[in-house]
Amino acid sequence: MIIYMSGPISNVVDYKEKFARAEKKIRILFPEAKIVNPAKLKMPENSKHEDYMNVDFMFLDLADAICMLDGWEMSRGCNQEYGYAMARDLLVLELDGI
Repeated sequence: MIIYMSGPISNVVDYKEKFARAEKKIRILFPEAKIVNPAKLKMPENSKHEDYMNVDFMFLDLADAICMLDGWEMSRGCNQEYGYAMARDLLVLELDGI
């Protein structure tokens, strides 16, 4: 199983730490899963929001599930990822408390 993590990044100062904590929790719940953590993604400095989203959609094309982190409802990018995942009929997981 491949699980793509979706959570707010823009304007979140400690997003890397939040994603790292969430990844640890997902690994405990799904020890055999491969986890795609977009907070670890390295993109060129001049990348735009759309560039990130295009890469995220490519990862979602490979995924079996998407894990929605706290606050995703208020993020434009997370809502796009959620809609894309729903259109692909991916398993949707929610991780509270991170």
